[in-house]
Amino acid sequence: MHTWDQRFESLLRAALRDLPDDQQLTADLDTRAAGLTSLAAVNLLLNIEAAYGISIPEDLLKFESFSTPGALWSLVSLLADRASGTDIAYRERTHADDLHLGPMANG
Repeated sequence: MHTWDQRFESLLRAALRDLPDDQQLTADLDTRAAGLTSLAAVNLLLNIEAAYGISIPEDLLKFESFSTPGALWSLVSLLADRASGTDIAYRERTHADDLHLGPMANG
């Protein structure tokens, strides 16, 4: 069972060109075997940063960070939680239709 949100799954599925639509996206799936190319990884990175209002530091841009959905979600959720000061699962429940996907503005 995975712990990521639907937004993450949609972004990742779009990048995994060889993953059938009916195949479950598991935490330990080999993203390269599922079709994640270098170009697709760059596009995925940009889409994730925009969707979650985060910037993934250069030192964390390693193959290991993108090797499985579980590894990537761990990184994304950690950075999103730090950026917002709020647990990302809480934000998903309380702001599901909020189009601003970055950190919540104060005030």
